[in-house]
Amino acid sequence: MAVRTLLHTVSHTLLQAIALSGYAPESVGEFLFPETLAVVLYANRFAETKIGGLLTLVERSLAAWLSQARNMGRTCLHDPLCTDTGGACAACLQREHGCGYGNRELSRAVLFGGETVLGTQPWTVTRGFWEA
Repeated sequence: MAVRTLLHTVSHTLLQAIALSGYAPESVGEFLFPETLAVVLYANRFAETKIGGLLTLVERSLAAWLSQARNMGRTCLHDPLCTDTGGACAACLQREHGCGYGNRELSRAVLFGGETVLGTQPWTVTRGFWEA
């Protein structure tokens, strides 16, 4: 559960910062592969787009994209309430359309530390994945 939450949260933060590629967040989908610690982002078939923008993003702007995703994932318009309740709401991580996982298992706490709920159990993440 914790690995899937981490992968799903990283995926959504990357999707928030996808504008560097020229895509709208709704035009990019995600697949999670927790068994292999992988996330695949793809241009969905409903958008009039090609994969070239994603390839260019990775080849030319990977560091900037990762940095922007990290910075955008750190805060929420609804903080401190969002952070205090697990750190995943419609103002920060949840997607309006296109999350095949129903916006479940998301938490900024896995990225930066804090309190969250994984499944039905409360967890305290002492050091988040992207914590400096």
